[in-house]
Amino acid sequence: MSGSFTEIGDQEWLIQFEHYLLASDLAPTTVSNYLSDLQGFARWLRQRVEGQASFLRFNPADVQDYCTFLQQIQHLSAATINRRLQAIRKFAKFALVAGLAETDPTSGLKRLREERASSARMLSPDEVTRLVEAIQNGRRSLAKRDLAVVLVVLHAGLKVGELVNLRVADFEPSEESGAITVRHHDGEGGRTIPLPPEVCSALQEYLQIRLAPPMVEHLFLSQQGAPISARSVQRLIREYAAAAGLGEVSSSTLRRTYAQTVWKKTGDLRQVARALGHTRLNSTIRYMASIL
Repeated sequence: MSGSFTEIGDQEWLIQFEHYLLASDLAPTTVSNYLSDLQGFARWLRQRVEGQASFLRFNPADVQDYCTFLQQIQHLSAATINRRLQAIRKFAKFALVAGLAETDPTSGLKRLREERASSARMLSPDEVTRLVEAIQNGRRSLAKRDLAVVLVVLHAGLKVGELVNLRVADFEPSEESGAITVRHHDGEGGRTIPLPPEVCSALQEYLQIRLAPPMVEHLFLSQQGAPISARSVQRLIREYAAAAGLGEVSSSTLRRTYAQTVWKKTGDLRQVARALGHTRLNSTIRYMASIL
């Protein structure tokens, strides 16, 4: 247990909470962030009750007041507040599982609405490097899958729906590079996208450890061996981006980054359209106008 929590007291349940987070196979950086955010709430709560009440007895009103404090006194962004509230949610869930609490005081807590003014954001090369490093330093049992997922979106520009529907047979490796085929919903046609060597390497390393039940052909799987869900993909991208200090990043951010890369290399909107799977050039023109 990190020494930074000695000021909170109640060391035993903090140690248990850290073990709970680690057992959930979260990235070490994510665990560290949750513990740090929880510490901030504990300090605030201790000052609110003059250091007398146990942190285990906080109630819904305490959480709402803390949210107001972060908004109106500290003027934090909605994204930052939501991350801090998520740490409290995690602790409340742990307290229930561990038998330390009978109810969840965060059960009615809602995420704050986050501004989407930066919806057309893209990643710089340095930010891409930081995101990849966060994955490589992340959840050991899932790092190879997660790296392959992120690199495929970054270097093939797939929508999440296309990604989760990929089959193993859609990946065609070669000695130096390779390609991935994105098929239409009926399984026919589609587009084939060349992949750089680093993406092929990441996919091949993932396939070496991919454990699939019989008859499961999907490329990317959950820990339980089922096809990974779109929600899980968005969550893992969001968590690794937070661990890398990148703020709000989604699969759409990675797709836009890919589109910008194709445009800079070719200067040809028709090639961008083919790469993104657009059937109408007007769609590509509108899409690129929103990000350039």
